Amino acid sequence: MARRDEIVAFADELLEVETFPEYGRPGLQVVGPEDVSRLACGVSSSRELFERAAAAAAELVLVHHGLFWRNEPLVVDRRLKGRLEALFAGNLTLVAYHLALDAHPELGNNALLADRLGAQREEAFAGIGAGARFAEPITIRELAERLRKATGREPLVFSEGPERIERVAVVTGGGGTRLIEAAHEGYDALVTGEPEEPALHTARELSIHFLAGGHYATETFGVQALAARLVPLQQMSSGFSPAITRRATASSVFSPAITRRATASSVAPIATAIGAPCVLVSLGARDREARQHSLKGH
Repeated sequence: MARRDEIVAFADELLEVETFPEYGRPGLQVVGPEDVSRLACGVSSSRELFERAAAAAAELVLVHHGLFWRNEPLVVDRRLKGRLEALFAGNLTLVAYHLALDAHPELGNNALLADRLGAQREEAFAGIGAGARFAEPITIRELAERLRKATGREPLVFSEGPERIERVAVVTGGGGTRLIEAAHEGYDALVTGEPEEPALHTARELSIHFLAGGHYATETFGVQALAARLVPLQQMSSGFSPAITRRATASSVFSPAITRRATASSVAPIATAIGAPCVLVSLGARDREARQHSLKGH
């Protein structure tokens, strides 16, 4: 068991949240119990996520997309009221990390997706993304297949770049706006979650490949990696989705290197303190598909 405030302070410091101008409050968003023995994680806030976390006896929910955003109306509407009611009824703490979790060079969505694509992160791209390089250049067909395997869905692909891809820029989620920037910085391809309308002709005219794997699908990695840093990996269990558990435990998100750092490193005292399993919460295949933008029609 660990103290809620110690968990939040550790994650805040690890992710250096103060360095990122945010659309919403990073870290603690809703206060629950002071002591935490079980943690649930998911990509996005929803009433169903909170209800299922409570049913799994979690005290803290960790998400990438939190409840409060500066570009949304300051009104507690039916949607927000229902989510807050579920949190209060379950006596849950809500903790959210957005841009800081995208950007982290080890636990971030972008670094982890680059790793799953077989590329080595070399530098930050566009502030929160990952600029990466393949040890051996690959084709666009190979890159698309690697993205499909990483996300579990067919990506949208505009094959407009060079025959061999050596440098790739990765900006998960809504990073389609970074296509021009990636081309101007000499990348051969941009991998993101969802496209902007001009993406096809921009890619064609700037001779760069564009791949979009879905906003949700490209952002499942960071929150699981952070949860693994907060709880010993060997104690993690699945609450709802065997498929997600298999992917999580077999993937680079939970690689032996990260496992060793998470459980043995002096920068992760909370991992030993919690001593409880983490529940990987999935809303099921139908709901995941609904959350992943269908890109085939664009």
